[in-house]
Amino acid sequence: IMTVADLLQAEPIDTARRIGHSRIDSETVIAWQQQARLVMEIPGLRGGHAQLLVGGGLTTLDAIASAEPAEAMAAVLRFANSEAGRRVLRDAPPPDLEKVHAWVTNARSVKAAA
Repeated sequence: IMTVADLLQAEPIDTARRIGHSRIDSETVIAWQQQARLVMEIPGLRGGHAQLLVGGGLTTLDAIASAEPAEAMAAVLRFANSEAGRRVLRDAPPPDLEKVHAWVTNARSVKAAA
């Protein structure tokens, strides 16, 4: 896998098998694909933000656009307070409601323009 396009086209089970690491399974590859799509689709969204959203169960543009900001914030915080979420944050604070609101607003703008 050399490009984002390669990642998005990769078959998750085969990719995880070829990576050959015990902590990387097909679900991990699918999460990477979801994160990459979100970063490409939602203006201003960064990789770590996409990890928080996907970890919180908001895995698609549609899911984020249809979420209420407070609902999205709760999902992000649930994940941020988990062991995996703390690894993503690396001692940084979780995003605030204003930041999450911006992600939801930007997702809605993208959907409206489509």
